[in-house]
Amino acid sequence: MNANDIKLELIQWILSEKKAANLQAVQQLISDFKKKSEESQKIVGYRPNGTSVTKKQLTDFILQALHDIDEGLIIETDKVEQESEQW
Repeated sequence: MNANDIKLELIQWILSEKKAANLQAVQQLISDFKKKSEESQKIVGYRPNGTSVTKKQLTDFILQALHDIDEGLIIETDKVEQESEQW
């Protein structure tokens, strides 16, 4: 099912729905989704080159870093210091 099919199905359901409570529930879901989407695009910082960093980008970066730690894909500080002394 593509996006247009989904839109049509939703429109048909909304137009046929009789209960205000069900429509209000859908309205609340949409409102919550919009807020969450807007929040994830909120700028939380800037890179040294001046480009912005969104909340979602920062969260994704942190999650990737935690995954790398769990997988042992890190270099300990003392090893970095030892290597840098040989540069």
